[in-house]
Order: sequence, then structure tokens, then C-alpha cells
Amino acid sequence: KHRGELGPDFYLKNYEDDIVRSDIAMDKQKGCKIAQHPDIMLELQREKASQMQIVLIKEHFSNTYSNITITARSLDKLYNFAECSGLHLIFGLNALQRNSDNSWNGSSGLSLLKYCASKKYNISWELGNEPNSYRSMVGKNINGSRLGKDYVQLKNLLQSVRFYTKASL
Repeated sequence: KHRGELGPDFYLKNYEDDIVRSDIAMDKQKGCKIAQHPDIMLELQREKASQMQIVLIKEHFSNTYSNITITARSLDKLYNFAECSGLHLIFGLNALQRNSDNSWNGSSGLSLLKYCASKKYNISWELGNEPNSYRSMVGKNINGSRLGKDYVQLKNLLQSVRFYTKASL
């Protein structure tokens, strides 16, 4: 860090503050009725993108990653943002949540599916992201055979939630 230069923690805090402000702006917009897309949120995202990149680079090189919990409110806002932007949301469930036998623990995924179904959110689902990097990023290895079984388990979860029986996977 150079003298007078702000560190990644400062940018992360400001980024979180801006998200709160954008949440308020989204609430004022009442979804997409006032604007075709949430201009205020998009502008805040653009302003902070380069600053957030510093945080991501810091995480990457320190091999320490943030643990993020998605709340119902943040999921509602994410879905609203995608809808207002004319995008289809593909939500990645955490493939690293494991049972003692190394099978995928889909309990939080099921809770999320039930919540989204209650809101009638048209979402496609995936299990994890870039499993080839799990070993280097978090020190876990999940082979292709195990991931295949985990996807069957996810498909079964989707089948158990009536609204998502035909959801894309």
C-alpha cells in the first residue's frame, strides 16, 4: 500500500455502503415500474467495480475467501435486478457443503428452492462453479463421479419442489 492510498478493506466497506444505498434506491423504484432498469444501482456498480477488483485480487493471492450468506432480502433484490435488466438468473448452489461421506449437503439448497418457489422466481440452477479450482482455492477435491451423483441429488431436489420440476439445470 502506498502512502495516501486506500486499502481493500476501505473499498469493501464503501462497496457495502453503496449496496445499501442502491437497495434503498431499488425500494423507491418499486421494482421496474419507474425505470426500465435500476440505473442508480448500475451506476454504483460501475463506480466500484475497479475498487472491488482490488478486494478480489487480495482474496485470490492470500488464498482467503469471504464467506457470504445470501439473505431473503438480498436474493429478492438480485432477482429483481435480473428481471429489471431483462436477464435470466442462474443461481449457483454451494457444491462445497459436504456431508461426512463427502456427498453434497443440499439442505440449504432445498430451503432456497422452497423460498424461491414461494415467490414464483423463474430461476435456473447450477451446483457449484469451476470445480476444477476447488483444490487450489479451498483445498477440497471432488471428482467427476461424485459431482455427477451430486447433480442427480440436485435434480431430485428440484423434482421435490413442484414449481421447479421443469427448471433448467
